[in-house]
Amino acid sequence: MQTIDQDQDLTGKNRRAYNVIIGWLGQLVFVASGFILPRMIDNNLGQETLGIWDFAWTLITYFEFIYSGLVSSVNRYVAKHRATGDINGVNIAVNSVFFTLLVLAALVAFLTTATALVLPHFMQARLGDQTTDTQWVIFFLGLSLVVKISLAVFAGILTGCHRWDLQHGINAANRVLALLGMTATLAMGGKLPAITLVFLCCETLVLSSRCSLAFRICPGLQISLRLAHLSTIKNMWRFGLKTLLPDLSDLLSNQTFNLFLVWFLGPAALAIYARPRGIVRHIQTFIRRYTNTLTPTASSLQAISTNEELNTLIVSSCRTGTFITLPMVSVLAVMGGPLLQIWMGQKYADDILSLALALGYLPILLQLPLNSILQGFNSHGWPGLFKFIAAITGIGSALLALGVFNTDILFAAVTIFLPFWVSELIITPFYAARRHAFSLRRYWLVGILQPLLITTPLIAILLIFRLFVTAQPAWVLFGGVSTGLLAFLISFWFFEAPNEFREKVGQRLIFLKKSQIDYINNLFSSF
Repeated sequence: MQTIDQDQDLTGKNRRAYNVIIGWLGQLVFVASGFILPRMIDNNLGQETLGIWDFAWTLITYFEFIYSGLVSSVNRYVAKHRATGDINGVNIAVNSVFFTLLVLAALVAFLTTATALVLPHFMQARLGDQTTDTQWVIFFLGLSLVVKISLAVFAGILTGCHRWDLQHGINAANRVLALLGMTATLAMGGKLPAITLVFLCCETLVLSSRCSLAFRICPGLQISLRLAHLSTIKNMWRFGLKTLLPDLSDLLSNQTFNLFLVWFLGPAALAIYARPRGIVRHIQTFIRRYTNTLTPTASSLQAISTNEELNTLIVSSCRTGTFITLPMVSVLAVMGGPLLQIWMGQKYADDILSLALALGYLPILLQLPLNSILQGFNSHGWPGLFKFIAAITGIGSALLALGVFNTDILFAAVTIFLPFWVSELIITPFYAARRHAFSLRRYWLVGILQPLLITTPLIAILLIFRLFVTAQPAWVLFGGVSTGLLAFLISFWFFEAPNEFREKVGQRLIFLKKSQIDYINNLFSSF
């Protein structure tokens, strides 16, 4: 049996910072795409059509639910088997999932076709003369998902080998190519079906490159039906089903709410809501670029490390996640109105809706590191159930708000997220502390409260600019954010940066200063 080189960093700890930075750089491409494409659709095709674009993506997201839990298991088990040098275990896990995914991809192709065909019977009144275009958009987006599902196992191999840089690079390349193609199609007068077809072609072309990379990164990897074991499929499904609960929770609180908005208020209402929600999604993705690296690391450490090291990982990772989360959420909460006005125009600028979404998603975002580590420990079943119960409660309240009391978007959105403040900030940390014997008090003080205090200068300056500076939205936004981030960096430097880091920076500055003085002296001496 072929083995794995144990001299490698099989836990991924040494590559975590690098992988996170590469993930963030790659995510900037998605942020740019998320800002450019909706504005172009709104300018060229109108707000109603932008809402239909959001509606089609909402439907397709439901199909992602079919396979998402199973793919998450690849990441964990590849990392776990490589940490113990078991390439045979890697191959069994990969092949068991790969051939299952091919069956699921065929199922998604059928469901996509069926959904496109029956759409007029349910949504004709809301979609009007754009019903046919919506059908084609759903069909092409569904086919792109079929491609994604068929090749998803290779993404799990890359991340299980801790090569998040390659994974993020491929995703970024895919988005750049798709953005260029879709914007060019819009500029030439293309409609929604045309830009969706371009997206499908780009998805197929770029994501196929993962296959060859996976074989290069993971020596000894094989794809063969004889390596797919039914018992392994069952075990990985059991792991994946635990992951499905939080995914289902996100589906209910996000996509189902989007459908409610289209059904009760129309596509234009969804277009308004989806813009600040899109900003939250980008924030969530930035945080996940960090937290996703924790799952294979936690799985590898669990196989070879002590409880003390695992508990240190929990608190330190959550602290880092809080430092990443709070500045971005603070900017959206305080500066959401000016940001939306600059991006999409006055009709999309809603300060209160941005504030509500920022605060509503805050507990979910703060707990992403803890949930990722629990997933690596295979202890994420109960936290997923807690989140699912919160989602059921929230979406039921939103349905009553929109369908019975005829409320607006804001009130319905608030009712969705209130239950998550209980499930994510209270119940899940308490469960994790009991299950893995770490100090809940230390988790709150070190992991949450101290980063919040260090972020306070940023929040204060954002509020001052927003409330007391009467200028153009661009000046308020960029002035407040730049000044606030400077205050945050100063606060972080004095209260959080390690002494070793400050000493190295200080030595570097002294060296640069001395070099400049020597250069000036040499310059004058030449005269």
